[in-house]
Amino acid sequence: MEASPWPTYKSWHEYGIENDYDKRNPKSLERSPERLEKAWYKRGNRKIWLKNFPFARECIDADGLWSDYPKWERFGYASGYDKRTVNSLAHGNKIEKSWYWRGTGKGRTWHRKFPFKKAFVDADGLWPCRRQWLAYGKKTGYDKTNYTSVSRGTKLDRAWLGRGVRMNWASKFPFVWEWKKYVDAKGAWPTCNKWWKFGKEKGYDKMSANDLKKGDDKVGKSWYIYGSNNNVCGTRKTWTQNFPFARKKVNAEELWPNRKIWVEYGNERGNDKLNPTMLKNSESDVQRSWYNRGRMEKWLRDFPFERRVYEIIARSPKLKYISKLPLSTAEQAIFMRATKEFEGRDYSVSDIQEKLPSKPRLNLGPLNLGRNGIYDIMVDLARKAPEVYTNPDVRLVIMNRLNRYYYALHPDAKHNPAVEEYVIQQAEKDFARLISNVKTELAKQ
Repeated sequence: MEASPWPTYKSWHEYGIENDYDKRNPKSLERSPERLEKAWYKRGNRKIWLKNFPFARECIDADGLWSDYPKWERFGYASGYDKRTVNSLAHGNKIEKSWYWRGTGKGRTWHRKFPFKKAFVDADGLWPCRRQWLAYGKKTGYDKTNYTSVSRGTKLDRAWLGRGVRMNWASKFPFVWEWKKYVDAKGAWPTCNKWWKFGKEKGYDKMSANDLKKGDDKVGKSWYIYGSNNNVCGTRKTWTQNFPFARKKVNAEELWPNRKIWVEYGNERGNDKLNPTMLKNSESDVQRSWYNRGRMEKWLRDFPFERRVYEIIARSPKLKYISKLPLSTAEQAIFMRATKEFEGRDYSVSDIQEKLPSKPRLNLGPLNLGRNGIYDIMVDLARKAPEVYTNPDVRLVIMNRLNRYYYALHPDAKHNPAVEEYVIQQAEKDFARLISNVKTELAKQ
């Protein structure tokens, strides 16, 4: 470790005086970009030498200046603090902060008696009627800006707007609602009636909802999105659900007269990468018509949709059987991934595990299954799901079960390498014997 250049207090003190550290305050040295200045300060801090060094501290003796309330009060009036707010003094310069905190510290409540300027704006007194409120808004130029910019303005701006909102005057004020790069929807259509009237005037009742939502018209898109986010009188129904949009009529029988054309169209448009629920609730009229055509003609069953995990499990008796096996959810998920239903799908084990029914906290270890229990599962799998039984991942799960079973019979295996090797060999032999017994069992049928 490198020795310090200031091994003693004397050398440290002399260095500080030579470099004029006595004309600076401690904070400037502590936060200095110069490495040597910072090191000198840290050395003094570690050795508790700082308190003896004559720094140039900018200290205000608040106890001496304002020892009692009359002195503190007189200083406040003389400095004009009765015309200032509490927040401006608490975050002001050093003298202002010292004076304010002197009146609040150590159980003192002097600040409660002092008549500070109130921070709030008396909106009711400033604008008692709609005429005065409207005149002030036009005089200040609020009619040349939008609703949102006023709501994010100064305290007086927000007080004026708040008074208008409370008295329901703001909805009739002529704000500029289309502003720069965005549309101020809240200012343009504050009520459902205004939103509805605007849509009728612009001819949105002759357009489809999808054209408005995905179109290039900035105003139309904002109008639709704002209406879809607002409910009618507190109900779940939105403004857009009641608006008479033009529906695109799709002649499904002409477009897809037979199953072959219907399937080809679905593959071309990427419907095989969607699940049925997405197509059923799609905003596209064509997608919904395609789905309904397949449903009416019973073509949906054989179409290779990208089904959700719970839909795949619900449709397959084989998967329901696996989900009832006495295995952990992770092991069941591995078994399910080996089935034809999940072949070619990118669902991970954790995805499938999340959709499986949760089981009570039972001991699903090797002892409650045993060798015979593992054998019964292997025979059952070989009969009902041969592709699962022959899967290498499933075989590995069964092998791990046998390992755990033998480790439970020989607890010393974890600490004794010879016993551990014997356990592994026994498990491998037993696994080979079990597979041979399963083949024999199946051959009897």
